[in-house]
Amino acid sequence: MVKRHVPSMFHRRLLLMAALLVVALTLVSARLGVLTIAKGEAMRSIVESRLIRQTWTPAVRGRILDRKGRLLAVPAPRYDFAVDYPVLTGDWATRRATAFAQRTHAREWAEATPAQRDALVARYLPAYERAVQEMWHVVAEASETPLGVLESRSMAVRRRVERMHEQVVHTRVTRAVAEDQARGRTLTPEREAEIQRRARQPLDVQRTHHVLATAASDRSAFELKSRLGERITIRPGEEFGITNEEDILRFPGLHIVAGEGRTYPLESVVVDVHRSTLPGPLRGQGVVEIEVEGLATHILGWVRRGATREHQQARSTWLADRPDEAERAMHTSGRDRGRYDSDDEVGVWGIEASQEPILRGLRGLIERRLDTGRTTHMPAEAGRDVRLTIDAMLQARVHAAMAPELGLATVQDWHGPATPWMPVGTPLNGAAVVLEIETGDILALVSTPSFTRAQLRDDPSSIFHDVVDAPWVNRAVAKPYPPGSIAKAMIFCSAVSRGVLALDERIVCTGHLLPGRTDDYQCWIWKRYRVTHQEDFGHPLRGDEALMVSCNIFFYTLGRRLGGPGIAEVYHDYGLGETLGLGVGGGEEFAGWTGRRDPPDSPIIIPDAILMGIGQGPVAWTPLHAARAMAVLARYGVDLPPRIVVSPDAPRRQRWVSLDPAAVRMSLAGLRLAVTDQRGTGHHIIMPEGGREPIFTPPPGVQIWGKTGTAQAPHLMVDPDGEGPLEPVIARQGDHSWFVVLVGRDQPRYVIAVLMEYAGSGGKVSGPIVNQIIQALQQEGYF
Repeated sequence: MVKRHVPSMFHRRLLLMAALLVVALTLVSARLGVLTIAKGEAMRSIVESRLIRQTWTPAVRGRILDRKGRLLAVPAPRYDFAVDYPVLTGDWATRRATAFAQRTHAREWAEATPAQRDALVARYLPAYERAVQEMWHVVAEASETPLGVLESRSMAVRRRVERMHEQVVHTRVTRAVAEDQARGRTLTPEREAEIQRRARQPLDVQRTHHVLATAASDRSAFELKSRLGERITIRPGEEFGITNEEDILRFPGLHIVAGEGRTYPLESVVVDVHRSTLPGPLRGQGVVEIEVEGLATHILGWVRRGATREHQQARSTWLADRPDEAERAMHTSGRDRGRYDSDDEVGVWGIEASQEPILRGLRGLIERRLDTGRTTHMPAEAGRDVRLTIDAMLQARVHAAMAPELGLATVQDWHGPATPWMPVGTPLNGAAVVLEIETGDILALVSTPSFTRAQLRDDPSSIFHDVVDAPWVNRAVAKPYPPGSIAKAMIFCSAVSRGVLALDERIVCTGHLLPGRTDDYQCWIWKRYRVTHQEDFGHPLRGDEALMVSCNIFFYTLGRRLGGPGIAEVYHDYGLGETLGLGVGGGEEFAGWTGRRDPPDSPIIIPDAILMGIGQGPVAWTPLHAARAMAVLARYGVDLPPRIVVSPDAPRRQRWVSLDPAAVRMSLAGLRLAVTDQRGTGHHIIMPEGGREPIFTPPPGVQIWGKTGTAQAPHLMVDPDGEGPLEPVIARQGDHSWFVVLVGRDQPRYVIAVLMEYAGSGGKVSGPIVNQIIQALQQEGYF
């Protein structure tokens, strides 16, 4: 008999273990195969990424230049002082005091009530708060910034971040609740608490540092940076007999970061004005130096630190519409090199804001491999330059002409009777536009008063809370004014072109439009002297004569003939009702309007149309509208919308207004007579002592075509203390002063439009300012 070998229990276990080992090795091999073959590339990428340290360098903002290449806004390297957000909120001091109290009172802490714990923390908190205050004193000295200013900036950061956090919390909660509802999940109190807890997780901006000041010098930044690692020992409980010590940083939460600032090289400019070109009472020998401050602030705007989610969303939308820009901006990792961090500078006003996508630069990247130590550097790309049509020195000369220090923009004896609201010497506010007719380029766009960015930084309430002078308002484009008589040239051309007036037709000036009603629809000459233009000329007036003397009866008649819809169309033909999207600061660009505002969309009736014939009644526009309208006339009906940003690739839009060429020629003849004929409203000023003085002293060979306007304006009412409920009082009262001219040698080349608020006569007030602007055009080489 043969004995069969029966495996022992030991051998069976050994075989089982071997089988299990084979299975395990097979699974491991299979998994290894998946990792090395199927997922090998991805895993290698992960490992590679962990061996690389990336540091993104700041984006550099592009420059803003004028038409001649002068620098208006440029980046300026600087060192900023930034402080951790928990230090700004006081959380850092509270956490350190709490930790110290727990260590010092370990036995009592576990059994203490919340109130008792708070009392212990309050005992030690002042020591940590003193450390923070000492840090603020050092920053204030190194940045030459008052402590009060640092505190206000800190509060502004806290308010901004808190608002941002609350908005995000609201969005998170809304999204979570909507997702639960979509899944049919019941919103229990426990679930609601969980949603709130998750939604209130802090944002990155609540963990990082925020810039509050800029170093006064590189030296002060370097000296303080060398001390950032210093530590000090404090005894928070010393006054309570507790000797425990705490080791903390001397400057808690302080960072010194290299960044890009923004400077405006021509923000302040000194301009020489020849006294010989001024009206008699101001005339003299030599020059007067006028320091222009806040040059082009209304145009350029400014930047500030603190990009928001909205800025990033706007950039994402901009890139989505421009695939070429998106391709240029994206790094191989898929990150937008132009993305915003919370402390990035961003344009918030004017050209700085409207051209933000163009000016925004792309970050650089420094990569260092941890295994080899090799470093590669992708340089940052500066944002693109933005070139404006503005001539900075012409802008400065126009601004100087409107500076109260020169005397033309203050109430003078020759302006007429002073009022309690505007005594002699009161500064006058206004706006001026200089437009190149051939191109539609805006050469100067001035609004006074202006302000500097230092004033904005140190005393913003003097800008935004001044309800009388309102320095922040860009009067050239953002504030409505009645056109007054400067609209008469356009009304005449359109009346002839629309067939409601024959070119050579004459109209009798009776002094008042309606028979037997001498106090309604009066001519200005009747109202003032109780005579008529019919008596002055000895015959009814033709169009050019009516423009020369600004006869109201002539243009009341045209308004009545055109009717409500017709006269509204006339104003719209010249650009009223349209914004240009210039992107300048100082308020939203005003489109202009016709028709009654209350109730909305009320029809224009004949009495309205009559008034609109002389630029009064339910119609309003801006100085830029006035310049554009006069340019349309000078081009015989071609409307080339004004521009302020030079965009070579952007097509220029043209529109044709149907104007009778003969009517345009007669209109230009009337405008020429208005400033050259002794009877013209824009010819001379009558001084208080009775002498006459010509308004214009143009350079040899330069011709002027112009129209004055004295437009009735509503009172400027203000709350006396800004608190209410006191009755508003009159701060300004009277007529607005207009003067719009065409100027050139053989033909009109430029339009100048000047508006001075509550200043009275167009000829007496705005006329001498226009004369100075003509001198400025010559000095800057435009003639």
